[in-house]
Amino acid sequence: MHALSALSVRKLLSPASTSDIEKGVLELIKKPSIQFEEAKEGLVLLESWKSVEVENYRSSAAAKWPKAQAFASRDASLAVR
Repeated sequence: MHALSALSVRKLLSPASTSDIEKGVLELIKKPSIQFEEAKEGLVLLESWKSVEVENYRSSAAAKWPKAQAFASRDASLAVR
């Protein structure tokens, strides 16, 4: 997804804008046109940044794809094991 690539580059070029950039990724999950694979890429990106927005993103994605294990909360996935 081009938007994720652009946000990733912005974060590299402007680390001081991290919070705004992470919120930009979070906004992408709310778009009706986002595809499942793109949503997974967004989650991976936020996790790689150790973002505080990971759980918010995960919740939004889980609401969109409730049966997808990829977006199950960490607490829930640990309880299943």
